[in-house]
This record gives sequence, C-alpha cells and structure tokens, in this order.
Amino acid sequence: MTGATELGQTVRALEQLTESFQFTHQGLEEAVLRLPRAEDYDPLTEPLQRLAAAVPLLLRALEDHEPRPPVAAPAPSPAGTAEARAALASAREHLKAALERLPRREAYEPAARNLREMASVSPSLMSWLAEVPALSAPLADSVADLREALLDLDRATEALGPSQGTPRVKVTVRG
Repeated sequence: MTGATELGQTVRALEQLTESFQFTHQGLEEAVLRLPRAEDYDPLTEPLQRLAAAVPLLLRALEDHEPRPPVAAPAPSPAGTAEARAALASAREHLKAALERLPRREAYEPAARNLREMASVSPSLMSWLAEVPALSAPLADSVADLREALLDLDRATEALGPSQGTPRVKVTVRG
C-alpha cells in the first residue's frame, strides 16, 4: 500500500467517525430537549417538603403506639340483612329477566335454516355465515357466565341464613 492509499482510507474512516459523532450529538441534543426542566418539578416541592417534615412525627407516633387487638365486625342488623337480601333478590331478578329475553333455539332455528338454504346458492353469503359461530361464541360464554352469576346470587342469599317471615323459593336456571 502506498502512503496516498493509506491516507485516503484514514480520511474515509475519519469522515465516517465524524458522521457517527454528528448523529450521536444530534440524538443527545434531542434527548436533552425532552428532559424535564427544574420548573416542571416546582409543583411537587411544597408537598414533598411538608411530607418530609411530617415523617419524623409519624415515626414517633408509630413507635409510641401500642397495637390493639383487632375488633370483630359487628353482627349485621336484621334491617341490614333484609336490605342485603332484597338487593340480592333484585339483582337475581334482573339477571333472570335478561336471560329469559334471549331468543331460544326454537325461535331462531327456522330463520337460520332458511339462511343456510339461501347461502347454498350464494358463495359470498355462505362464507359470511361461516363467521357467525365465531361471532356468537362470546354470547354463549356470556350466557353461561350469567347463569353462573344467578347461582352465585342464590348461594349468597343462602349464606345470609333463613329470612324472617319470608318463604324460601328455589328457582332453577335453565341450561
């Protein structure tokens, strides 16, 4: 290699290095512009100073505090139990009514059968109908979850114990 060739390679290497430094400098410049400024922290200063002043007092109060045994929750009042029972019954009735309003298989099966027959002559309708099961699967899961919620409400009502003067009625949920 001649001196001129080595010099040319060195100059190219230095140009590449200079270009790399320029990109690095530009990136750092942009990063510095995005850094929060001191005035961005001003709204936090006063609350943090108050907290810092209160910490020693809180620590002393905790050191001087003798732990007390946990207090048992008071037994629910009959009025509170009745209110809880009424809320559970209301939620149950709303869920039950919503489930009963959903169409049954016997109601939509004739329309589905007709659609399948029409789709047999229309490939685009047939491909669209192929998507229906995937779209209806979440609905089926939701119905199952709602039925389970009804059973949960029944269990919660039973956990409250026998009601005062109200006859117990067991309702079954259709599957």
